[in-house]
Amino acid sequence: MKLNMKKIIILFAILLLFYSCNNEVDVVTPVVDPSDFLSQTSPLPDNVKPIMDGVYEVTKGNELLGDQVVVKWNRDRLSIFAGKNGGYIVLESGYLDSVLFFFGYWRYSTNTETGAVTFYIPANEGGSEILSGDTTFTTIKFIGEYGVGNELAANPLTLKYKRPFSQEVMQGKFEILAHRGGGRNSDYLGVSENSLAMLNIAERFGTTGVEIDARLTQDGVPFLYHDSDINLRLCQKSVIWGI
Repeated sequence: MKLNMKKIIILFAILLLFYSCNNEVDVVTPVVDPSDFLSQTSPLPDNVKPIMDGVYEVTKGNELLGDQVVVKWNRDRLSIFAGKNGGYIVLESGYLDSVLFFFGYWRYSTNTETGAVTFYIPANEGGSEILSGDTTFTTIKFIGEYGVGNELAANPLTLKYKRPFSQEVMQGKFEILAHRGGGRNSDYLGVSENSLAMLNIAERFGTTGVEIDARLTQDGVPFLYHDSDINLRLCQKSVIWGI
């Protein structure tokens, strides 16, 4: 009986090791603008973008983002940050007449869930005022939809302007810093954390700067690596992407 139990324990340990070394993840890259609609629009002027910055109420799509989000422009991309599951959205934009259009994707930083997102701001929900540079109004509504995985965006998602950033934030320099050069290996962004490849794509996530982890070898050579030891989390093939 004891011998059989020992064999069972050994077999269990072997299976556990096997599955820990074969945890390949199917990473989804959502199709965000299948009809290439944005190519038919005009780019938004830089001077009107800050008008949209602020805190928004989620009136539809709370199951995705929670009840409140932060909206912040960074050059050519609009970033939306949520408290639920570390969720965020990165969008590109354009306008036709007095309507603003946005296409992009959402992700949860706590796992690999992602999907497409599309928004528009109608002329009568802030579009006209934004394009005219009017800062005296407080009615902005992002009306849109989101998808899950490879699905086309079809689930309702609406954001309603709630308030601007605090004076402390407005008077300071608002930075969006990307962790580990832009993201962790476990975020499955297509490149590895703390790598040159990650630094090169960090701006795509709406960042204005990056945080990196610099260490020294015993002979004084600097390198980028997060943990204090060499371990499977950062050396295992299934989570290492590129160089």
